[in-house]
Amino acid sequence: MRPKVSVVLVTGNSRATIETCLAGILPALLPGDQLIIVDNESTDGTKEYLRQLQIMEPAVEIIFLGNEIAYPRAANAGIAIATNDYIVLLSPRTIVPENWLTSLQKHFTGKAVAAVGPLTNTAGKQQLERYVAAETLPEYIDFTALTALVRDRNEGRAVPAELLDLFCLMLSRQVLQDSGPLEETLAGGFYGQELAWRLKLNGHQLLIATDVFVFQQETDPDDIPRENAVFLRQHSANVFAHQLARHYYPEKCPPPETLEDTDRFQPALPFTSIVIPCFNAIEYTTACVQSILAHTREPFELIFVDNGSTDDTGPYLQNFAQDRDDVTVITNPQNRGFGSACNQGISRARGQYVLILNNDTEVTAGWLARLAAVGESFPEAGIIAPRTNNAAGPQTVTAVPYYNRPTLAKFARKLAITQAAQGFETDLVIGFCLLVKQAVIKRIGGFDPRFGAGNWEDLDFCLRARIAGYKIRVCNDVFIHHAGSRTFAENQLNAAALLAENWEKFKAKWGILPATPLQQGFDPARLIDQPYEQSRHYCPPEPDGEANNKQ
Repeated sequence: MRPKVSVVLVTGNSRATIETCLAGILPALLPGDQLIIVDNESTDGTKEYLRQLQIMEPAVEIIFLGNEIAYPRAANAGIAIATNDYIVLLSPRTIVPENWLTSLQKHFTGKAVAAVGPLTNTAGKQQLERYVAAETLPEYIDFTALTALVRDRNEGRAVPAELLDLFCLMLSRQVLQDSGPLEETLAGGFYGQELAWRLKLNGHQLLIATDVFVFQQETDPDDIPRENAVFLRQHSANVFAHQLARHYYPEKCPPPETLEDTDRFQPALPFTSIVIPCFNAIEYTTACVQSILAHTREPFELIFVDNGSTDDTGPYLQNFAQDRDDVTVITNPQNRGFGSACNQGISRARGQYVLILNNDTEVTAGWLARLAAVGESFPEAGIIAPRTNNAAGPQTVTAVPYYNRPTLAKFARKLAITQAAQGFETDLVIGFCLLVKQAVIKRIGGFDPRFGAGNWEDLDFCLRARIAGYKIRVCNDVFIHHAGSRTFAENQLNAAALLAENWEKFKAKWGILPATPLQQGFDPARLIDQPYEQSRHYCPPEPDGEANNKQ
C-alpha cells in the first residue's frame, strides 16, 4: 500500500495520444486515488472521447473548460479539486510504466522533498542517457523491458535537481498549499521554472527518480502560428523576469542558468524612458511615482516636465531628482500644453522605448514587462497601450470593482491571469499611457503642439503612426488606474470647451467636413489610407526649438 495520489491530466487536442496514456494510468490506480482530467476546449475529438470515458469510468473526474485557457490555469483547476496527499501533473502525451506511482512516491523520504520527476526519452536534465549509459542499452528494446532495466540498474536512486519538467511531476499537496500552485500569469511557458524556483526558495528539495522511466510520445508540431508562439514565450519570459527582479530587489537576480540550465530564458526588457508631464495636482503625481517605483523592475529613466506648476510639484520633483542619475526634471515657467511638454520629454529620452504617462495614473505589477513583450515580439507594433478604468473607446474596463490600492492590485492581478498574453489591434488609443518605439518617433516625430492644453493630440499621433505603417496593440492583461482629466479639474480648465475647440482643429487638419458634429466622430480607416508624407505627418519633438531647462 502507498499514500493516495491525485493525478491531474490536462488535455488540449490530445486525441492522438490520450487513449494510450490512459491505458497505463488506469491499471495503476488504487482505491482512493483520483484521476482528474481537465479538457482545455479540445476540438479534435478528445472531448467526445472523454464523455464516453466518463460513462465507462464514472470515478474519473472530468472538467470541461468553456474556453481555452493557458496551461497553468487549467492545471490549477484540477489541483483545486485534488484531495490526496500527493498530486501528479501528467501530460497526455506520456506512457507510464507499471507501479509508476509507487516508484515515484517512495522517493519522498523527508519533509524537505517537495517534488519528484522521472527519467524520459527527450532532451534535458531528465534524459535517460544521462543516468543509463547509452552504449549499455540494447539496440532494440520494448517499453516494458526498458522500464525494468532502468528500475534494476538504479533501484532506489534519486539525484537533486534545480528544475523538473511538468510532463510528469509528483508533488506534495501540503507543499503546494504552502507555496501556492502554478503561476497563472505565465501563459506561454516558464511556469515550471517559476514553481521550482519558488519551492527551492522555501527550502524544499526537487529530485529526479533515476529508477523510473516515463515515455513521451511524439505528436504533430503545434499549429499555433509561429508569431503568436514567439510572443507567448517572450511574454512569459518577461513576466517571470519581472517577478524575479521584484523578489531580489535591490540585489541582482541570479543568472538564468541557475533557474533553467539552458539559454531559453531570455527576457526582453529594453531600457524605457518614462515621460510624465505635470501641471499641478501634486497628490496625483506623487501617487503615480510611488506606483512606478513599487511595480517597475525593468530598466527605465524618469523624465518629468513641470509645465508651469504653482503648487508643490516643482519642489517635490527637484527633491526627488536629487542624487538620482535616472531622473530628469524639465521646468517650464508657464504651461506650454500637454503635447509640447511631452515633446520636451521625448527630445531628452535615451530609451529604446518612450512611454508617455499621465501624472494621474497608477501602474500595477508587471505592467512594463508585459507591454515590452508585445513590442519585442511584434516588429510592426509601434505603439502599445494598456486597459484602464477611465478612457474613451475599447481600452476601458467597465464597472471595475476596486476601491483602494490593495483591491486595485488584486483586480489587476486577476485581469493579468484571466487575460494573460491576450490583446487586440486597433487604430486609435488614448494617450494616458503609450509605450512608443523610438523608431516611430524618428519617423513621425512627437505630438502636434497645435492642440494646446490637451485633447485630440493622442489620436492625431496614432493616425500618423498608422499612416507610417506601424500597428497599435492593446494589452488586455495590463491594467493601469487612470483618475482622468485631473489636470483640467485641478487647474479649473474647461475640459468640454477644450475638447470642442480641438475637434475643430482636428477636422481642419485631417480634412473632415467642418459641419461634422463631435458626437459623430470620424472613420480612422479612411484617414490612414493615404501615403506617408514627412511634410504633413512629421512633428518635430521640440516644435519651437527652445532648449530644455534641467533644474
